[in-house]
Amino acid sequence: MVRTVKGEYEATLLLVRHFSIVYEDYDTVMTWNIIDAENDYQEAQYSLVVSLLNNKNDNESITRSIFWLYKMAAIGYRKTKECLFGGK
Repeated sequence: MVRTVKGEYEATLLLVRHFSIVYEDYDTVMTWNIIDAENDYQEAQYSLVVSLLNNKNDNESITRSIFWLYKMAAIGYRKTKECLFGGK
């Protein structure tokens, strides 16, 4: 747990998988995805966008996903195109 608090992506990824598979705890998974995204881990940012877009009935989630897409595009992250244009 100490490694996750220090921001080690591999440690938090294991924690996210654990809470996702064992407990099916969406809120905890989202919390750690947000922490990783804020620590500039690009795969976490992508994962967060996908999770937020899957919650299409929530306007706040859509707004947050757009924020992260813009942030990802600004740094040139390759999966941004996939999110925005369906991989074209």
